[in-house]
Amino acid sequence: MKMKYLILTLVYCLLTLNYGKAAPKNKTKDETKVAFITVSFDKQLSNDSVDLTYRDNNWGIGSAELSMPLNTISAKIGEPIKIIFEKQQAFLYANLITRSGKVLFLSSIVEPSDNIEIKIYNERVIFSGRGKEKLQFKNKIEEDFESWRKTQTNLSFFKEGKSNIVKKALKEFKPKIKKHIFQIIKADYLFDANFDFMYVNYEDFIRKSESKLGMSDKVLNESSGYLNYILKAIMMRKLEPQTAVEYINKNFHDILRDRLLTLYFINKSIKNNQDVALISDVLKTIKTDYCIDALKNFKANSSPKSPAYDFALRDTSGNIVRQSDFKGKIVLLDFFFTGCGWCQLLNEKMTGIYQLFKNNPNIIFVSISIDRDQKMWKNSIKNHKYTHPGSIDLYTNDEGSKSKIIEHYNIKSYPHTILIDKDGRIVSASPPEPHTPKEENYLIELINSCL
Repeated sequence: MKMKYLILTLVYCLLTLNYGKAAPKNKTKDETKVAFITVSFDKQLSNDSVDLTYRDNNWGIGSAELSMPLNTISAKIGEPIKIIFEKQQAFLYANLITRSGKVLFLSSIVEPSDNIEIKIYNERVIFSGRGKEKLQFKNKIEEDFESWRKTQTNLSFFKEGKSNIVKKALKEFKPKIKKHIFQIIKADYLFDANFDFMYVNYEDFIRKSESKLGMSDKVLNESSGYLNYILKAIMMRKLEPQTAVEYINKNFHDILRDRLLTLYFINKSIKNNQDVALISDVLKTIKTDYCIDALKNFKANSSPKSPAYDFALRDTSGNIVRQSDFKGKIVLLDFFFTGCGWCQLLNEKMTGIYQLFKNNPNIIFVSISIDRDQKMWKNSIKNHKYTHPGSIDLYTNDEGSKSKIIEHYNIKSYPHTILIDKDGRIVSASPPEPHTPKEENYLIELINSCL
C-alpha cells in the first residue's frame, strides 16, 4: 500500500512540475514568413546603402526572367533589410548590390526565417547568422575559381576546372544546407546555361536539358537555373512558335510547363496575329495563376491593336513629350543606349527608311534613350550614330531600364522598335529591322499600310 501511495505521489509531483513550466513559444506567422539581411562595411564605406532586388512567385534573376517585375528594397548600411514572403513562398532568388556598385551576392536563395549578417572588411566578405551557408557556398565557388584561374596558363581546361570546384563545394556544403534547398542550388549549378552555352555542342546542350541529370521534378520545377537552361535550349532550335509550344507540352508538365510557355512568349515577343492567337490557345491550357496573369498582361500590352503606352518623357530642351501628342500620326519608336553596337548598326540600316518618309508629315520617328547619364545621352545624339537628324530624341529621365515605358513594353534587349498607328494603337511591338532588302520592304509595307 505504501509503495502504491509513493508512486501516485511521484506521478502527481511530476505532473504538477510539468504544468508549472512555461510552454514553448510558438513562432507567429509573421516570424516564419520574414527574413532579415544586414550589411556592415568598414569606416570608408559606412555612408553607402544597399539595394536588394527580387521577383515574386519564385521567378529568378536569370536572363530569361528579366521580363518579370522586379521588387527593390533599399536600406542604409547597418540597417536590416526586411523581406516579407507570400503565404506559400518557400524561398526567393535575390541580388544584393551597394549603391556604389559593389556586388555582395547575385541570384542567391533567401528563405523565411533567415537572419543573415554580411560584414565587409578590407574587401573581404564575411557571412554570419541563420541561413549564411547558402551565401558562403556561392562565395567559396567564386573565390576558389578566381584563385584557380590566376594559376592557369592554359585555359583549355576552363570548364573542367570550374566543374571540379563546384563539385568540391557541393560536397562540403551538402550537410550544412536544408536538403530540398540544397538540391535546388545543385540544379542551378548543374544547369548553368551561360556556362554550357560557351563550351558545349548545341546538340549536347539540348540532350542535357532533356535528361534532367537525375533531379526530381519538384526540384526542377523550382530551379531558376534549369528553367533558363531549358528555355535557351528551345530558343537555340529556332522552332516555329506552334512547334515550340508542342515541344514544351510534350516534354514538360505542370508548373514547369506553365513557366516555360509563359517565358517563351515573353522572351520571343509578339510578331503577328498568329502569335496572338497561339497565346490565346496557350492561356486555355495553363493552370498556374501567376503565369496566366503574366501572359495576359504581356498580351494586352504588346498585341496588335493594343493601346500604346502614353509616356511622358523629356526632349533635349527639357520639354515633356507624350505619346498622345502624336495622335493622328504614325509613330516608330526606337529604343537604344549609348555604347550599343547593334543600335548603331540599326540606325545605319534605317537610313533608307528615313529618306523615304522624311518629307511625310504623317510619320514621326522617335528615339528613346535608356542612358542613366543625361550628358552622355546628349553627346551621343549630336553625332547621329544612334539617331537621325529628323527624329524626336527623348530620354527616360534617369530611370534607365526601370522606366515605366520599358517595363510596359517588356523590353529586354536593344535596339528595340515599336510601330504605332494614327489612333495610338500598336501595329507591331517588334516590327522587322531592315538588315536585308526583304526586311526593309516588309517594314515599308507595314508603314504604308497605316497611312
